[in-house]
Amino acid sequence: MGKGFKNRTPRKWSQEWEVELAIVLMTKVIELGGIPTIGDCAVILRAALRAPMPSAFLKILQTTHSLGYSFGSPLYDEIITLCLDIGELDAAIAIVADMETTGITVPDQTLDKVISARQSNENPRSEPEEPPSTVSS
Repeated sequence: MGKGFKNRTPRKWSQEWEVELAIVLMTKVIELGGIPTIGDCAVILRAALRAPMPSAFLKILQTTHSLGYSFGSPLYDEIITLCLDIGELDAAIAIVADMETTGITVPDQTLDKVISARQSNENPRSEPEEPPSTVSS
């Protein structure tokens, strides 16, 4: 048997692992001179969305953009909304910045969501304030 084989427990399959492997594979294909299709990029991005794995979103998008592809606004909006829903504000901001750098128009509604999430993050309200009670004597 080869040196690389050890008697160890196989890693449990997970959506995160699937995404990690897909990114490694896509990177290797590019290194070897291949060009993944926009469909390949979309499949990997969908897997990252299902996981959900915000750390992978930006890497997949940047790779997609470096290949000269871009997705439609609804998909970017879905990704950014998911980031905000799971509390990944930094990931949402990074994706918006990458879109702008790449020359992809960021819809106003998407931008508004990120801005309002950022503002509510900067000014967290500890508890909703009670209206002053009027005591009649």
